[in-house]
Amino acid sequence: MDREVTTVDRSSRSRRELLAGATGAVGVIAAQGILGAKPALAGTDGDVVLGASNTATSRTSIGMATSDQDALAAFAGGSGVGVYAATSGSGDGVYGQSTSGSGVHGFTGTGNGVHGETGSGGSGVYGSNSGGGNGVYGHANNSGGSGVYGQNDGSSYGVAGRAPNGTGTLGDSTNGIGVAASTENGTGLSAIAGAGTALRAMTGFASGTAARITNSAGGTALSVTGKAKFNRSGAVSITNPAVSATVTVPGGLSTASLVLAILQNAVAGVWVVRAVPNTSTGKATITLNKTPGSGTAKVAWFVVN
Repeated sequence: MDREVTTVDRSSRSRRELLAGATGAVGVIAAQGILGAKPALAGTDGDVVLGASNTATSRTSIGMATSDQDALAAFAGGSGVGVYAATSGSGDGVYGQSTSGSGVHGFTGTGNGVHGETGSGGSGVYGSNSGGGNGVYGHANNSGGSGVYGQNDGSSYGVAGRAPNGTGTLGDSTNGIGVAASTENGTGLSAIAGAGTALRAMTGFASGTAARITNSAGGTALSVTGKAKFNRSGAVSITNPAVSATVTVPGGLSTASLVLAILQNAVAGVWVVRAVPNTSTGKATITLNKTPGSGTAKVAWFVVN
């Protein structure tokens, strides 16, 4: 049987066109049923028969001779599935590979762009990249969606990221939240590192928040086992005849900044009387009650807010 194949330019296809195409496809199938079209039966001529189960003993391949065209487009109306792939063994339900683009790209109106499910010890969705790109990349361009959303109803992880040398999980946002973790009874976010950094959060905006951890139910907002490192802290030495020292605080200071300072060694009759932040210079001045005389006063400082 000869069939006319119409290619679709995905670069200009909008969501409305996709949904319209799905509706049109459903309408054509319904019209054929109304006109009393005979059900197609699979033959031995190699054709793939619509509306019937097709069995093959080798791979079925579709190769596009024209660049920038879709090899296969599938549309489903209502709550149907555009493409459904399953395996009864230990293989992959869907395997996508690309030399420079996305291995698997899913688009949806209100459902899931890509839905992966496994009934064994495998992964519902598994992403791997042997180059410099992303194993799994999630993007949401609306205010209510999530780039990547992970949920686990058992005792494991909604989203788990592991990297022997790189970053296990990276969340990036220009205006919203890079990574959001929530839990009803367990742990919202768990970060584990053997010798590196368990959790690192960064923001590129002065008014942004790199990490926000909240527990409104009275529990523990943040629990750290091991060392915690803060770059807005340090130590300064004050020697005779000085009675004060000024330190530069990374990231600057605001009117809400609090500078804490305390002696790290014992100097008779000497203590810290004040630590004053300067919001215009981004520096803090630590002052002793008097010069440490022949000794040296070592003062540790820490800035919050």
